[in-house]
Amino acid sequence: MSAGWNFIKHRWQIIRDDRRVNCMGFVDGKPLLHTYDKPYFVFTVENEDKSYRPLDQRVIDRLHEIDLYRYARLSDFVKEVEKEEDDFKAKQSKRQSEYVEELTKDNFRKISDAIEADSYGGYGRN
Repeated sequence: MSAGWNFIKHRWQIIRDDRRVNCMGFVDGKPLLHTYDKPYFVFTVENEDKSYRPLDQRVIDRLHEIDLYRYARLSDFVKEVEKEEDDFKAKQSKRQSEYVEELTKDNFRKISDAIEADSYGGYGRN
């Protein structure tokens, strides 16, 4: 995989070289093989509004996202999806717990102040 500058579009493009083997014939009963790289366009690096974007971590993340060869089997893919779902649920649960904890703290203060004010005849402590 490589990045190359497209001089026409003025954008970075990601290209994958696919190694090919071509049999050119036989010499003394053995195949005469020729290897070459055939480039394949993967994607152009640009923002959603088609504006310029430099090569950065977002490109690496996108390549990782579209790399189907990292899954040798369907079960590997299913495990990865399940792991992402579990991580998402754990983050949501943590956020919800933190929210409830903050609400509880706020309500405790208000209720404490109300009880304290009531115990002093509605005037609070001076």
